Amino acid sequence: MQTWLNSIHPDDRVMMDQYLRNVIIIQKLSFSKEYRIVNRKTKKTLWVHDLGDITLNKSGEIETLMGTVQDITEIKIHRERAQHNLVKFKDLIETTNSAFIVLSMDGHITEVNNIFTEILRCPKDDLLNKSIFDLLSQADSVKTEKGIKLMDKGIPIEDLEVCINNKLCGNRGVWLRINANIMENGEKNIMCLIQDITTKKTEEFKKYIAGQKQKDRVRQNISRIRTKIQDMKQLKPEKLRD
Repeated sequence: MQTWLNSIHPDDRVMMDQYLRNVIIIQKLSFSKEYRIVNRKTKKTLWVHDLGDITLNKSGEIETLMGTVQDITEIKIHRERAQHNLVKFKDLIETTNSAFIVLSMDGHITEVNNIFTEILRCPKDDLLNKSIFDLLSQADSVKTEKGIKLMDKGIPIEDLEVCINNKLCGNRGVWLRINANIMENGEKNIMCLIQDITTKKTEEFKKYIAGQKQKDRVRQNISRIRTKIQDMKQLKPEKLRD
């Protein structure tokens, strides 16, 4: 046992000694623990996952302790890098002047920044873990789902325009332009840069309505002219001379 303790990294030795005594010797529980060891030959620090069970004799004392030790150094390094990148990314989305959201590959919102919540006028807690598809119309959901599938093939979403009209944002029509790509951060997530284009869309709609009204007036004028011409054709020649 002392040989095992001596192989443990000095910074983890006290922790593992306490774990051994409290969890295994006193509570007599199965064990599962990640800790560092120092390779005797190379002097390199390695992360290991110790997993095992104990068997007790008739007196309730530990008879055997069987387990496996797995080298998880690469996994641990990958996790730490992913966590570091996640912290940096969260700092980025909170300090940028643009609206950001992060989606899981199935479309659930895992992170938003304050600018996005201000656009929707919706608290952050009401958005987290919601599906983006619940906020969109059926047509926009189909477009977004298609975009996510293409991203998984390496094709980013560019200038996708969608409208959110949901009770979460007071049933207001909020138009968004989305540019998105997959972010490798230990697991796949979708990083979305959001632009509020509601004002632009409102102006376009006003112009469209004004154009339609203009077309209606033209149609009405043409209809009146045609009616007048038709009436004139039906008049007798004498009346036309009068």
